[in-house]
Amino acid sequence: EWLRSCFQVTGCDRTTDERLPGVQACVSIVIRTVPHIPLRVLLDESVECPATSVQILFIKRAARESDRWSGHVAFPGGRCSGSESSFHTAVRETEEEVGLDLLSEDFHFCGRSDGATVKTKTNFKVAVYAFYQCSAETPAMKLEPSEVDSVRWIPLDVLVCPNEEQQKPVPWLLQSSGFSFIYRMIFRLFNIKYLYFPGILLPITGEEHDNENHEYHLWGMTYGCIRKLIRNSIKASDSNTLPQIHAELPFTTRNVLVD
Repeated sequence: EWLRSCFQVTGCDRTTDERLPGVQACVSIVIRTVPHIPLRVLLDESVECPATSVQILFIKRAARESDRWSGHVAFPGGRCSGSESSFHTAVRETEEEVGLDLLSEDFHFCGRSDGATVKTKTNFKVAVYAFYQCSAETPAMKLEPSEVDSVRWIPLDVLVCPNEEQQKPVPWLLQSSGFSFIYRMIFRLFNIKYLYFPGILLPITGEEHDNENHEYHLWGMTYGCIRKLIRNSIKASDSNTLPQIHAELPFTTRNVLVD
């Protein structure tokens, strides 16, 4: 039911030839089901969906000094280039980073999800596009080592209802942040040195291209994007059996702890 609601939410905008104004980067949320549910079954609401695990693809970004998100957990994607549309930026970057061709018959374009804006001195806007894997088996992946260290398919249940061990806040040293002068003065006045953002530790899967030595700490922009999609899809569903989201989006000081 959640996946059908996801199709409904993202399907409102299936534009592929437009460069979205103000957007600097685009990412892909790639979704699969295990056991696999054919697309025709998902699109036919008269057919009851069998039990399955809905899984979402995350990447561990390669460690690079020039990358402000070095080593972070993210979705495949990257910066816009030339005059290409926002949709094609997400598609191109996904193929370059993990080797998945989202324009092939193995994938179905669901639509555009709510994006995110990183609040810094200059706002950084990201567009988010959702895709469903139509093929029963995930196509072979080829990681670009300069961009991606590993990948991990995470069940929806972990993202919706993480257990206590998986819920781990992320400390953010205020001295290294880009807050405005007035905020820095307030923090100094109250002797606040850290902000703690909500985060989730994503479990090891043991699949190909995963790495058990990599810690997948989901937080920040990627955390916000997936929570928006989950929350909006739950709201769009008439089902009362869907679990509730434990945490809210960590984009304002109302959703962080201070120290």
